[in-house]
Amino acid sequence: MSSFVISSYVSGESLLPQVPRLRYQFCAGFLTNIDEFLRVNASLELLPYSLGAASLAMFDLARDQIAIVSAKAAVEKPGTISELRESQRNMLGYRLDAFLDAARRAQNGLIPYLRRKFPDLRINKSLAKVVGHITKGTLALPEPLKSDILAYWDAHGATLKSYRDLSQHYLIVGTEAKVFVPSEGHPALMFCLPNNPSARPISNLRYDNPQVHVQDFVREQFLHLLVFCYSILEQLLDPQSTSALIPAIGGRTPLRIGLGAGTEAYPLPDVGDIENHVQSTLNKLHAHFNAKRCDA
Repeated sequence: MSSFVISSYVSGESLLPQVPRLRYQFCAGFLTNIDEFLRVNASLELLPYSLGAASLAMFDLARDQIAIVSAKAAVEKPGTISELRESQRNMLGYRLDAFLDAARRAQNGLIPYLRRKFPDLRINKSLAKVVGHITKGTLALPEPLKSDILAYWDAHGATLKSYRDLSQHYLIVGTEAKVFVPSEGHPALMFCLPNNPSARPISNLRYDNPQVHVQDFVREQFLHLLVFCYSILEQLLDPQSTSALIPAIGGRTPLRIGLGAGTEAYPLPDVGDIENHVQSTLNKLHAHFNAKRCDA
């Protein structure tokens, strides 16, 4: 069986220590209504889960960049710029996409906490639309929540959404990464984003003056998102809610379990078997469609 090591990252629960207390604060009143309890609890899991996923993508991106650049630098001559193999370029792109998707999901994962704190307000499930309603004066969130949300969105949040929308609907958002091996000093990676992600048509996208380096962008966006979520959750905490009762609520629970059903276990997968299954399927597809071409 192939061996593997679980990639290290910082979990959402470690990043946002307020979550257990808020889960108790918002769910304790539904302990006698299991359906409502499960619904609310499930919605509150999205934020720490998504922020943890963004953390994993950020660390995976850094690790893959180090490994790819180190391997290139070991075989390329000093003073050269070399392109990566398609599999390497795509790997970095996948990590970037994973970060954008998870970070955007984390933005929206904050909404269930606001909806539970202010049940009388009609709060949209999209943070972008919440910002729109605040700006129009149609959502009366209290200060400093309102100002903090607008400040984050204007400085960082809208930009994150623009890059995620660009990658989701228009093109592979990062440039084709290349490795620069200098005559002196450390090797470097050339991997950038457009500096005007909202530009349309996409022929108007620009990558110079200034350059937006992927690693700097991901790190800064993650840290600002973390600060934003942490700050908002702090403001939602009820000072009267005791932390001593937190362990009473916790753990991920499926919304429905049939009568008499328990959690079913399955053997750990063999990575080699998965690879063989994929290759076998590809072989069958190639054979099938090649035969169809021959018959045509």
